[in-house]
Amino acid sequence: MNRSYIHAISWRLIALISSVLSGLVVAALYTRHFSKEMATVLLAALNVMGYLPLFDGGFRTVANRRLLISTSEVEKSRIIEVCQSLYSALAIVFFVAAEVLVSVYATTPNPREAGVPYVFFVVMGLVAALNIICGSQMGLLLGLGAQKQMFILQTLIAWVTLGALQFWLHAGYGYWSLPIAYLSQLVVIWPVTVIMIKRIRPGIKLFGWNFGHDFRAIIGDMWTEAWACFRSQASILLLFSLDQFFIGAYCKSSAAYLVLARFFAYVRSMLQSIGEVSWPLIAQKEEMGHKWGMPLLRLNGWIYGAVLGSMVLTLPGFVLRFATNEYEVSPTILLLLVGRFLITGLSSPVSYFLFGMGDFVQVARRIERELVLAVVIAIPFVYHRSAEGVAAAFLVATFVGTLFPLMSDYARRIGHSAWSIFGQVWWRGLLSFGLSVSLSFLILQFEIRGYALVMVGAVAALGTLLLPVVWAYTRAPRMNGLQWLQRARLIVEHL
Repeated sequence: MNRSYIHAISWRLIALISSVLSGLVVAALYTRHFSKEMATVLLAALNVMGYLPLFDGGFRTVANRRLLISTSEVEKSRIIEVCQSLYSALAIVFFVAAEVLVSVYATTPNPREAGVPYVFFVVMGLVAALNIICGSQMGLLLGLGAQKQMFILQTLIAWVTLGALQFWLHAGYGYWSLPIAYLSQLVVIWPVTVIMIKRIRPGIKLFGWNFGHDFRAIIGDMWTEAWACFRSQASILLLFSLDQFFIGAYCKSSAAYLVLARFFAYVRSMLQSIGEVSWPLIAQKEEMGHKWGMPLLRLNGWIYGAVLGSMVLTLPGFVLRFATNEYEVSPTILLLLVGRFLITGLSSPVSYFLFGMGDFVQVARRIERELVLAVVIAIPFVYHRSAEGVAAAFLVATFVGTLFPLMSDYARRIGHSAWSIFGQVWWRGLLSFGLSVSLSFLILQFEIRGYALVMVGAVAALGTLLLPVVWAYTRAPRMNGLQWLQRARLIVEHL
């Protein structure tokens, strides 16, 4: 771990905390300004729009990895020029794909019964496509070695979107506030993105139309990796959105599930920062994946268990206070989601590590099998419009597809025992989870309610994490005279 890693992960955490806080307020705005049925339709529509980034075919991730490992400025310039031409052409694809997606969603039962006009979905699709085009340019910052700048932009996006949505809702524009808010965000973020890119690469052309020999050669060279990357990205996105689509489109009284899933998505995004920030560094120095993979996996196990454990008892009451009594959380739904996110959370860094090592194909195969299994098991429950059944189907698929296989692939890559890695991660995750639940239970005996439940969860999670930190401190060598970064490195190594 070096200073660039610490700076990158710090800004990633700032961006994610901003995203979580603004997302919580946005979710509250939905529940306060719209009926339960309308909130269900709008939240599911946003999930559908989340499919759009997939239409880049996985080329951005592969191109960024090539840029990070390349030592030739000429080669970097060729890759950047080809990518800018590719994304200029993909802009058309984004617009077409957006309209197809929203058109399909608009025909499902819940949107039709809610009475939302078709033109609303058309406008949402157009605005979403514009934001994806901006986001594709923002993604170039990663390949240029500017992770920190990209995370600064993500922080701005969170707060600008919240401010715009709040303004237009209070102005009385109802559900039309959504596309107007996202358009307002674009007006602010696009110029800032351009300025940041130009500062790093002054002569860059943001759009191009050069499809000559270089374009065909580089795209052909990246095709295999990009296709595997696309498959894995598509499968991951579908795994974490198809359940919400099925429930939002077909299951009645399902708004609570969508709100809960959104909370867990925010938490998952925050906690997977370790892997997300690590893969570009592993791409540049694969030995980092061998040296720091296990310490980071153990750290992730402690953190994930503590955070999810603190949510089990505090989240239902918080959602009720945060939204309205119509959003009462089913204990069954909550436990199914906690189980699923615990499994995926303890394994998520492994996928990023394998990406950094260029092993896109194996990750894609694993996730595709899990996705197929989830859909097959869920179909009967969709037919019977059972939210609990759909949630259980996706949990079973996650148990089969993610619990052990991904760790096995990573262990094979670095020459370790898969069962050793699995055991080291899971005993820490489960112990941390149990301690956090117990600590939450003890604190809740003081009859704490409402927004104060956030503090209960935070105290339970942080209190639980003190145990492994103290344990690691006692096992580490003497730290007298060491700088704080060296001390942190030793503690992480001995967690």
